[in-house]
Amino acid sequence: MVEILAIENGDQGGFFPEERLPDPTDIMTVCSSLITLNLIDDGEDNDDSGNSVNIDRRIQIQLAHFSVKEFLLSDQCAFEKNFRSQICHFTIAENCLHYLLHLCQNGPVTEEVIKQYPLALYAAEHWWQRTQTISGVLDDTFLDLISRLLTNEDASLLSWAQLYNIDTPWRDFKFNLSLKPKDMAQPLCYAAHIGVPAIVEK
Repeated sequence: MVEILAIENGDQGGFFPEERLPDPTDIMTVCSSLITLNLIDDGEDNDDSGNSVNIDRRIQIQLAHFSVKEFLLSDQCAFEKNFRSQICHFTIAENCLHYLLHLCQNGPVTEEVIKQYPLALYAAEHWWQRTQTISGVLDDTFLDLISRLLTNEDASLLSWAQLYNIDTPWRDFKFNLSLKPKDMAQPLCYAAHIGVPAIVEK
């Protein structure tokens, strides 16, 4: 959520790390009546003395109550149109592209970069999947973002492929930082693989 709040869409959009909340729990102040935070245990294990120990704890953010969803989707909410499926997919895809382009502008992806940008793996995997669902409503600004990602072969395209290789998504690893420019196909191949004609034409 902290990463998402630091992304702006549109012609002058981008990811602005200085806009991140200093303390991630401040999200509860910003959205206090809309969301709740729940701790989730991803599993348990036993330590040497047989005591149960949590392996990993994550925070799940969810709407505070079903009535919040009803309100957001109702005619009474000024932002109701923003919650339509196509607009949501478009916004998520655009946010992911802004995030990836910012992440890629500072050189090659490293494990340290991935730690600094917790939305990186999600953005790499989902921008193009969301784009497939909205292929009929792509505007020039959005297509320009995609073009910037795919045509900068030594930086953006390589970084995206290192984070999520569209050619081999079934592999066990989440990312492959050993991927080099010589291992890459031409940008047109990636555009065709995405399967949205407007991207191939661009």
